[in-house]
Amino acid sequence: MIKRLRRRLEAGFEQNKSLNVLGLESLSNLVLKTIRVIADSILYGARSEVYAKSIYDYVIRHLIDRKKRRQTAGTLRGLVIPLQATLVSVSSLIATLTKILYRFNLLIHDWFPIIAGVHPTQVSTYFYTIILVVALSSSIALYILEGDSKFTLTYSLGLLLTLSRAIYYLVSLGSDTLFNLFIRFEEEMRSIVGEL
Repeated sequence: MIKRLRRRLEAGFEQNKSLNVLGLESLSNLVLKTIRVIADSILYGARSEVYAKSIYDYVIRHLIDRKKRRQTAGTLRGLVIPLQATLVSVSSLIATLTKILYRFNLLIHDWFPIIAGVHPTQVSTYFYTIILVVALSSSIALYILEGDSKFTLTYSLGLLLTLSRAIYYLVSLGSDTLFNLFIRFEEEMRSIVGEL
C-alpha cells in the first residue's frame, strides 16, 4: 500500500487524494478516519505538530474503546452461537415432527376430514426464514460492536449460516431415523386398515 501511495505521489496526484485512496485500500475504519484527518490537515496547511497530537490522542482513545467493544462482542458471540445452534436444532426437530404429523394426517384424513395438516415445506420455509433473520440480526449486532473491518459483517453472517447448516444437517440425520420408523409404522397401519 505504501508503495502504491509513493507511486501515486510521484505520478503527480494530489497528496490529500492519494492519502484518501490509501485509507480506502486499508479496509480499516480507524486507518481511513485518521488518514482523512491527515489529508485534510495537509490540504488546509495545518501544522504537523498540532494534528499529529490530535490523531495520536484519537487513536489511543479508539484502541481503548476497541478493546472494550471486543470484550463485549466476545460476550455477545458467546451468547449468539449457542442460541443459533439451539434454534436450528429445535427447528429441525419440529420440521421432522411436522412431516410425521402430516403423513399421519393423510392416513386418517378419510375418517377425520376436519383436521387439516400444514404442509412440511411451509414449516421448513418458515424456520429457514427465522434462522436467516436471527443470523442476520446477530451479525449486524456483532458488526455494530466490532465493526473495525469491512469484512466483520460477512464473516459473522457466514460463520452463523455455516454453523446453522451443519447443525440442521446433523439433527436432520438423527430425526430422519425417527421419520423412517414412522414410515414403517404407517405401512403397517395401511396394511391393517386395508384388512378392515
